[in-house]
This record gives sequence, C-alpha cells and structure tokens, in this order.
Amino acid sequence: MAAEQLLVGEVDSFARFTITTRLPRIVREVARDGAEHLSATQLAALEQLAASLSTPEQTQIDPALQLHSASSIELARWRAVLHGAASAAWSTLSFFEAETYFYRLLLEVRASRRWLVVPHQ
Repeated sequence: MAAEQLLVGEVDSFARFTITTRLPRIVREVARDGAEHLSATQLAALEQLAASLSTPEQTQIDPALQLHSASSIELARWRAVLHGAASAAWSTLSFFEAETYFYRLLLEVRASRRWLVVPHQ
C-alpha cells in the first residue's frame, strides 16, 4: 500500500504551513545573512521566491524559466514531476516535490554568483 502524500494545496496542513510560512522565512534569513555578499539581482530573486511561496495557488513554477543552470536532463526530470506540464502552481505539488524544488531554486539564486562559499575574514 502506497503512503499517502502530504499536499501543499491541503489547507491547514503541515505541508501548507511549511511552504507558506517556514520556507519564506528561510529565504528572507538567507537574504539578510548574505546581503553584503549578494547582488541586488540575487536579493530581488530571493524576495520573489519568498513572495511566490506565500501564494501557492497563484504562483506558477516553471523550471525552464527558473533553473538557468539546469541541464536538459534535469529539466526533463522536473517536467516529469509536473506531470508533463510546462508549469504548475506550488499548490499542486506534494510536500516532497515542493520542498525539493524550493531548495533547488535557492541553490540556483546562490549559484548565480561565481563563488559558492563566503570566505572567512
């Protein structure tokens, strides 16, 4: 018997709370803590990500537009997660899919810089 999936679209669920409340807080902490090392473009992208999580029914995720560093294989895998669609609302994803995509987007924003680790001063 397959395990029941936690769905982001389920109102008052752990999945929804995490996506709409906890993850935007994480994004804003990343922006705040790394502000001196991030470009204005990166900070704007982080704020856009945080805002998109707050409205999971209204915001479309689109790997082809959002994952600039992704290979064609990775994009094909994300398309499979989206059931063949080019884009989907956050609310249509399972918690695992949404959380995994969130961290991939966070890495995408951070990787748009030439460095991956802030050197110690």
